[in-house]
Amino acid sequence: MLVLVEAIGREPVRADGEDVIMKFALPTGGRVVAQRARICWVKDARGRAAFGVEFHEPDPATLTAIATYVRLIGSIAA
Repeated sequence: MLVLVEAIGREPVRADGEDVIMKFALPTGGRVVAQRARICWVKDARGRAAFGVEFHEPDPATLTAIATYVRLIGSIAA
């Protein structure tokens, strides 16, 4: 899952390998979830930062919602 954040006036994105708690709205229903994750990579450019994460013990309903979103986006791009 890719998360984009503004890096203006805040501390920088955490380093690779650090554990974080992410809060985000599920893309297929809007339900807000909090999920433990580890940052796998960080890329900073033009005042923005992108980072990839790996979830720790994700909730099955969260995984299902993300998988559904990925399938929908994949069918649009094809």
